Amino acid sequence: MEHLISAQVVRPGVVTLMELVTAARSAAGALTTQRVEHLLTRPMRADLDRLLVHDPEIGMPRLRWLTTSAVEATPLAIGVSIDKLLYLRAMDAHHLDLSMLPRERRRFLATVGRRSTVQGLARREERRYPILLALVAQSSVDQMDEVIALFDQAVSARESHAKTKTDEALAERAKKGEARQLLINVIPPILVDPGSRMSRWAGSCESASGWTSSAISWKPLPRDHGRLAALEASYTYLRKFTPKVLSAIDFQGGPGAADLMDALEV
Repeated sequence: MEHLISAQVVRPGVVTLMELVTAARSAAGALTTQRVEHLLTRPMRADLDRLLVHDPEIGMPRLRWLTTSAVEATPLAIGVSIDKLLYLRAMDAHHLDLSMLPRERRRFLATVGRRSTVQGLARREERRYPILLALVAQSSVDQMDEVIALFDQAVSARESHAKTKTDEALAERAKKGEARQLLINVIPPILVDPGSRMSRWAGSCESASGWTSSAISWKPLPRDHGRLAALEASYTYLRKFTPKVLSAIDFQGGPGAADLMDALEV
């Protein structure tokens, strides 16, 4: 008779499993802190701690301020976004090198920082510093993207408005052009007929006032059909935020963009 030997799989209990997970997280946290320890200078720790303190200047903790995204591309929103970017630069957040941590670890820590409350991070004590480091480092990149995106949306909205006005003007011009063409088709044959009263009347008008049929001119449109002139009406609006954006961001141009770079410099 053959004997069948059955193997039993021993699964850890819930409590044991939780202890294992906790130990793994603690070890990962300790290793993370060890790897970024050289970045946690006294000034950096002070800057990170200030993120958790209520700032009367903005009416909230800086952490909440930094993690609140803009809703729409208004001059005020662009100004606030630039202020965040400059604040992070003052912390040297854009120079933080966290390459010693795996990319997914950096992303995880930054996500924890965004989703955590000020009180929750304060309770983490020393463990909060790697989280805040990853948060400000990632925020320096995200904030740059937000400033550029808001600027693009605001300018594009003005361009779209100018295009709409230009299209409406072109449609109205087309209507007038049709009427003008109709007059050109009807009136000249009458004027050139020596026997018509209209011809004699036009001649007397010309001699009395110096008016000629060539005085009626059809002003040609510029190459952009007046788009730039329509956009000029938005100059005051664009002036509210464009200088701030151009002073905060160093735009770089590739091949063939020399003229554009000169224009930005002006």
